[in-house]
Amino acid sequence: MKLLLHTCCAPCSVYCIKSLRAENIEPTLFWYNPNIHPYSEYKARRDCLKNYAAAKQVELVIEDAYGLDEFICQVDPKRLDTRCEDYCYPKRFRKSFEYAKANGYDTITTTLLYSIYQKHDKIAEIMGTNAGAAEKMVAFVRCTGDCEKTTDKYAYSGTKSCLMAKFAPTGGSKSCRFGCTGFGDCTRACTFDAIHIVNGIAVVDKEKC
Repeated sequence: MKLLLHTCCAPCSVYCIKSLRAENIEPTLFWYNPNIHPYSEYKARRDCLKNYAAAKQVELVIEDAYGLDEFICQVDPKRLDTRCEDYCYPKRFRKSFEYAKANGYDTITTTLLYSIYQKHDKIAEIMGTNAGAAEKMVAFVRCTGDCEKTTDKYAYSGTKSCLMAKFAPTGGSKSCRFGCTGFGDCTRACTFDAIHIVNGIAVVDKEKC
């Protein structure tokens, strides 16, 4: 099997690459995401994927196209809730199909299917297949640095967001720069109410996942 994996970002590719390799399938990552804005976010995702692909020694094809002008022209401001199926999915997959056909790939898929926030049925429809049954997955927090096991290097007074904390000195106030900040981005993102901040660290209720 020669598989092309349309890739939206490095984090979403982690499980996909691991799962495919477990089945002895070596994917080629394909970056084409002109719908990602602003440019700083587009560049950050692209460059992060470049670094991750190099670290994992997986082939990466970059179709570098930042399409703000077309995005503005094509997306109906009165239909923002359906912009994914109206524009973003068809735009990205059409280019992916074209590249796959021109370069001898017999299979194509996308990391978008890894995200619970994407519209799997719509993606499958565009790709000419069906989404199939969902696989139960459980979140896992590797960090054990709660309030009793770690300390703060300084008093953080910025926005209580894990994402924003990475822009603070040393990536946040925790003594371990890789540790859970405890600001709860994951609790707000989880649609199953399965993650809560307990004693300064994210704790997962596996039964709710």
